[in-house]
Amino acid sequence: MIAVVKKNVDSSASLTVSGSPASASDSVTPSMSHQSRLILGIVESLSTRRLIGGDRHFLLLKTAEGHLVRARWSEPPGLMPNLGDLIRIKVSAVSHGRLSLDTSNEPSHPTAVVHPIQENPWLDIRQWQAIQAPYALSVLERLYQAAEHVEVLDRLWSLIHRIPAACLREWLFEVFADLSFSQPFIQVPASHYHHHSETGGLLQHSVECGEWVAQVAVGHTECQ
Repeated sequence: MIAVVKKNVDSSASLTVSGSPASASDSVTPSMSHQSRLILGIVESLSTRRLIGGDRHFLLLKTAEGHLVRARWSEPPGLMPNLGDLIRIKVSAVSHGRLSLDTSNEPSHPTAVVHPIQENPWLDIRQWQAIQAPYALSVLERLYQAAEHVEVLDRLWSLIHRIPAACLREWLFEVFADLSFSQPFIQVPASHYHHHSETGGLLQHSVECGEWVAQVAVGHTECQ
């Protein structure tokens, strides 16, 4: 099961959890380093516990493979997701479990293999974001794994959602559903030596242009 789709230090690495499909009683929670990880899934459960030190909020996130990831907010979030929402979470490490690196396939890009553990600790959520894209979770995992800056992908989905013409909105989502196009698009630079010449620059440049046009359109409407 691929639960984590991005490392901050290596966008090509992925986190793999071994084991059979999980239920709420045998959920799998990986142990990781202190660098944040990105996990995509569907919100299966939300709960709040009243403690002396304040309320704690918890969730179970179902991944594309049907496994459950246990996570919690260390501080009260300003806004909570809803049951059934498709979200991504950035989590920090917990100190339980064991992690090994599998370098058998690509030595230059080791894959972190996480083994199920008995304690089932909770991952600490550093940040969460709803995903506004009408794609299967398995497709989104590949897109977010390829993205240099996942926040720009969030902005792209939001920008497309704001297009009032349904035919254009649906066409754009259809275009980005083609991974042979969308994966290279979100990785390549916008130029060789000039503006946004870094990895992911074309996506960044395209989203910035789209947001600028949207702002101009709103201003034009207000003037009329």
